[in-house]
Amino acid sequence: MDILDEIKEDIKIVAILYPAISLVMLAYTNRFLEISKVVRILHDKYSAIDASITDTVTNVKKTDYQDKLANLVELKNKNAKQISKLLNRVAVIRAMQLLGILSIVFCTVSVVTLINGSEKWGIRFFQYSAISLGLSLLLTVYEIFNSSNALDVETKDVKQYLKTIKEKRQSCLSKLSRFPFKT
Repeated sequence: MDILDEIKEDIKIVAILYPAISLVMLAYTNRFLEISKVVRILHDKYSAIDASITDTVTNVKKTDYQDKLANLVELKNKNAKQISKLLNRVAVIRAMQLLGILSIVFCTVSVVTLINGSEKWGIRFFQYSAISLGLSLLLTVYEIFNSSNALDVETKDVKQYLKTIKEKRQSCLSKLSRFPFKT
């Protein structure tokens, strides 16, 4: 094989990364957009709670005041926690996107340096590209675990409700088991 054939083979190997990086970047962007939408919705709810608190303070009788206000404050705290977790996820996704972009840049520089005949630098930039992509994917794993935690905050009340229902069902079944039934 002559030098031109070797360069073509090196470029083919580097070019394999291009579609993978593009798909990863598309997935990151979709995640970012969806989380941003959820943050906006939660922020609107958060703002609406402030209005409800003001309304409660001015219009509710003193006897109902404390319970309603406590519920609103609890809901506001839950939304604040959720928004905080989502903003952390957005920061991680930005880092994932940055590393993905660096990977594309390094891959492009690798192709250019290989075309110009600098195999040493072409391989080095390819390694940088692969490392950037790998770090980006590691952050993806971290972000997936963060998304699970954010869902736990959001569904905590549903889990508590289901636990209560299960306990009531067990209680009823144990009470029924005390009665002798004739078959």
